[in-house]
Amino acid sequence: MNPRLVLCVLLLGIEQGACREVVEVLNSAGGESSVGAGAGGADVSAGGSGATAGEDSEAGGESASGGARPTNPVIGVSVDAGDAHGCATRDGTLYCWGRGADGRLGLGDTDDRDSPTRVGGDTNWLAVATGVAHTCALKSDGGVWCFGSNAVGQLGQGTTKSSSVPLRVPLPGNVVQLSSEANTVCVVLENGELYCWGRNWEGNIGLNDTHPGVDQLSPVRSGDFDDWKLTGTGDGHTCGVRGVGLLYGWGRNTAANLGIGQNDDPQRRSATRIGSDEDWLSVVSGQDSSCGLRRGGKLFCWGGNDSGNLGLGDTEQRLVPAQVVANRVWAQVAIDTFHACGIDTEDNLYCWGRGIEGQLGTSDNDARLEPVLIGRSYAQVAVGRMFSCAVTLEGDVSCTGENVAGQLGLPGNMRRNTFTELSF
Repeated sequence: MNPRLVLCVLLLGIEQGACREVVEVLNSAGGESSVGAGAGGADVSAGGSGATAGEDSEAGGESASGGARPTNPVIGVSVDAGDAHGCATRDGTLYCWGRGADGRLGLGDTDDRDSPTRVGGDTNWLAVATGVAHTCALKSDGGVWCFGSNAVGQLGQGTTKSSSVPLRVPLPGNVVQLSSEANTVCVVLENGELYCWGRNWEGNIGLNDTHPGVDQLSPVRSGDFDDWKLTGTGDGHTCGVRGVGLLYGWGRNTAANLGIGQNDDPQRRSATRIGSDEDWLSVVSGQDSSCGLRRGGKLFCWGGNDSGNLGLGDTEQRLVPAQVVANRVWAQVAIDTFHACGIDTEDNLYCWGRGIEGQLGTSDNDARLEPVLIGRSYAQVAVGRMFSCAVTLEGDVSCTGENVAGQLGLPGNMRRNTFTELSF
């Protein structure tokens, strides 16, 4: 298979036909490194929004960055950023750092760590997704394991007992994509079915129930579609892509979170179609906003925008998806509560939104209302609540922003306003 096609399928989690169209765009854009690994995240995974297992399928903070970051098949490294902790996979090994309360680092205790620390001895970790106080990770065999806080069932164990070590989630099939947000987790199975668990207060899980929804302590099927490609969970709302590229949203909508053209309907408790386009490749969700990629590398964002986190040059809310920097071909996007970052098909890293904690990596603490170039030769980016982490094409992981709990993976608990490399 064409190397670019492999990267597209693996990182985007979409079917090969759609990926061939992406590859054509990338080839016409020039530069053999343009897929370079940028297509992740979401979680375009994921921040893109997804991690996928299998040869030809791809292995989120009061909010999340959108989903598990798939390990790049070239450099073998991926990273994700949560509320005050981060995790990374490197050649099948899982590492975590930052705030350790509730056991969210999976290290058997609740201590903070200011440097990457290996989680267990397994060497088949494929991707990791961080929530506020929990973490879930996907193995190459399609199994999902979670650890940390379990107050609303985030660990999917049928109880509310937290765990400081990874626990396997009982699921009816192998997982091909994983997304985790503040307190909700969703996965897509090999057969295209969507299962979720955890927080469901605002219809986050899409069960067509009544408000307030009952939290789900074990995985439960969401809706009856069987052609989901990926999801991007946010804090109170969730979005997903199914079929040939149809975009859906459900959950909280008070800040136009769902992009359905209105914000006076506080919730949609089952999957609701967003627009009429059929070319969506990926979606990621934050606290009150979401972003997604469409064929041709077009980036769109919608929802709350108080911090300029939509990258549209202002702080006005958007009721429907609005295009970000139309003259750029994007490969990945990640969004959280107050800021976002993205990578284009030439491996250039951009960030925008709130910058007071240094999370944009601009060497100052100013906000940016539009994407600003941070650096070149980047493979993947993840956005946490007040910090960001990124992976270079060489496989180096670096972070910037708030560091009060060691979430940058750097000693000293000092903030940074430039991406600073971690030691593994």
